[in-house]
Amino acid sequence: METLQKLDEIIQLKQKIKDFDSLVESIDDIIFEVSRDGVILNCWTSDPKLLFYDKEHFINKTIHEIFPSELATSFSYILEKSFKKKKGYVIKYKSPFYENPEQLYRLQTKIIGNRDDKLTAVVTNITREQKLLSKIQLKEEKFNRAFQNSSIGMLLLDRSLNVIEYNLALQKILGYTDVEEMLARKVPEFIHESHSDNVQAAV
Repeated sequence: METLQKLDEIIQLKQKIKDFDSLVESIDDIIFEVSRDGVILNCWTSDPKLLFYDKEHFINKTIHEIFPSELATSFSYILEKSFKKKKGYVIKYKSPFYENPEQLYRLQTKIIGNRDDKLTAVVTNITREQKLLSKIQLKEEKFNRAFQNSSIGMLLLDRSLNVIEYNLALQKILGYTDVEEMLARKVPEFIHESHSDNVQAAV
């Protein structure tokens, strides 16, 4: 009876390991288990190539042994802060490896339950995300310049037809000198009542 119970426990344990492996395979990040002293105890990733080195290269080595001095110091600071405050923190950095100098990463620490001797550090490649954000910011800047510098009076509205923003040309056309006074108004107050329905329908 005892033998059957142990066999059942072994089967359950194997299933848990299998489930864990399946979970890791679905993750695009690199997960490090790090001790309070900054020693890497373990690491997981669905793609070993993301590590740049073999997994064994990281195990039981300190952060200062793995990463360049400046980056290792930043990592150590955020780890110490996480252990002290018992909460996770985030840091963004450029790849320290010459093979991928333009790659951008985010390291996020996560506390493991009530453990105060180790935590997890999740590393995510955010290169694509940051490039998209840069493109969006560039387009917003171009739009804002065109909006503000236009000789044509223009304004931005919300769904309730409240004025969110307007340019200087429109302010001069309408004769307002007080910015807050104009922002407090709704568009129908600027438009002839015979055209207000058309504007409402367009929005």
